[in-house]
Amino acid sequence: MSSLLNDAFSILFARGFIRVAQLLSFLLLARFLTPQEFGWFGLVTTTIGLAATLGSLGFRQSIAYQVGRNEMTAGEGAATLLVTWPPLALAASLIAITFSPADGAFLSPLSSATAIAVGVGCTMLVMMLQGLLLAGGQIKQFSTTETLPRALLAAFSVGLAALGLATAETAVWAHSLSFALTIPVALSLGGITLPQLRVRIDRLPSLIGYGVGFALNLFLITLCARVSMFIIEPTHGAASAGNFFAAARINDIVLEAATALGLAVFSRSVRNSDTSSVAQKTAKIACGVFWTFTIFAAIPAVLFPLLVPLVIGSGYEESGRLLQVLAIGLGAAAANKIIYPALAGQGKPWFGTAVILISLAVNVILSLVLIPKFGALGGAAALVIGQYTMFAGYIATCVALFSIRAKNFLAPSRQDIRTVVRFIVDRFPGSSK
Repeated sequence: MSSLLNDAFSILFARGFIRVAQLLSFLLLARFLTPQEFGWFGLVTTTIGLAATLGSLGFRQSIAYQVGRNEMTAGEGAATLLVTWPPLALAASLIAITFSPADGAFLSPLSSATAIAVGVGCTMLVMMLQGLLLAGGQIKQFSTTETLPRALLAAFSVGLAALGLATAETAVWAHSLSFALTIPVALSLGGITLPQLRVRIDRLPSLIGYGVGFALNLFLITLCARVSMFIIEPTHGAASAGNFFAAARINDIVLEAATALGLAVFSRSVRNSDTSSVAQKTAKIACGVFWTFTIFAAIPAVLFPLLVPLVIGSGYEESGRLLQVLAIGLGAAAANKIIYPALAGQGKPWFGTAVILISLAVNVILSLVLIPKFGALGGAAALVIGQYTMFAGYIATCVALFSIRAKNFLAPSRQDIRTVVRFIVDRFPGSSK
């Protein structure tokens, strides 16, 4: 448990810089864009992320799995993904451009199409290269590739704000270029030399077969968190969608610790063939995460409604109220970020697919019912109920497949509490080791 927490702490420390960078870029863009423009920025960048996740066919996870278990060498994995990336990026970019909600009032068609293509392709390649780092347990290097695009976006945001050039269009370009500039770094951190490169076309069926489950599930999970925004925009306008996006981004910042722990759990899971042991540990970790985030949800619920309008402007008052609703689902959302990557890393990429689909269906149905009447607040409520539906479904699935008691997900043991408390205390200067 302690070594896992060390990996998670390493990711979280690096991703702490991500959160600072994202918070800075978020504050600047929200401050200098109108809620309508910020709404379009959120819709377009979400579309880029969804397309990149689905278009990559889960190569990050499948490369990590096969290289981590010595079914391929790192050089074979790198060469294979580099050859596969161009056609996948082209297809995903065309789909993203076709379904992008870009509005001519905020984004010119040619510029937005180009920015979307650059964003999708570059995001995909960074994601795929990260599989090599996860395979070798190179947590710090992985964290660097996660940190850099967010730091670059923050730098671009400062520049745009200082020059008075912050618009929805330039913000989308800043987002896409941030990932483009990360590619050389990701390539160098992989440590792959030309003599090591060897394309393994024969491994493509198994890579795609394993990875496509990840790609689809992660696409659906991301869609679960953002689908309300796509329903809010046509019914209540881009400004309301911008308020929802602002609240969702702040919610993501709070959830970052769970994301970091989930990545550490996945990296270890792909290198551990004892599924029963992984499942038992996952239940304990998810339980601790659920209660930690549930207890500390009171902080954003109380403070953020007061702070958000003061920091980014009166146009975002609705975001503060949305955060109060989203705080109710923090515990379930955090636990969900642990359970799926841990079990999927055991060669079960389709784990939880039915649960995720049910959660998405609940979210969509409730959004369609609640948003016309309650606006963005209805969308936030639908998201929270969807997260609890997913959590309950994951627990039921684990009970059925791995004979784990539901209690393990809901009641932490004294030993686990002591381990986590000791780990946290040891991180403070002057503490006894």
